[in-house]
Amino acid sequence: IIWFILSITAPLIYYKSLIKLVKEKIGTVFLVQLKADKGALFERVNHESRKEKINSVEKLEEFFKKYPENLEKFGNGEQLVVDTTKLSPEESARQIAKYSLS
Repeated sequence: IIWFILSITAPLIYYKSLIKLVKEKIGTVFLVQLKADKGALFERVNHESRKEKINSVEKLEEFFKKYPENLEKFGNGEQLVVDTTKLSPEESARQIAKYSLS
């Protein structure tokens, strides 16, 4: 499992190369986009668990302006999009597990 934020964690070409390598040598790649409406994101961003991350509405808005591609799907292939606006982390994880096992 690899988790990343586009444009921040590593260059986009890194992920495309990694996906190609996994498909050629190891097996299956399951792309999952987690998304939520901006109201939910703005509410969550102030949570104490975000101390060392984007931790204010202002920083989140700045991030989306700088990296708008993070609001979109990654590439053109098949992927699961989980709208976490009203889902618990456990329910989101169940949807991902179901997708990866299908």
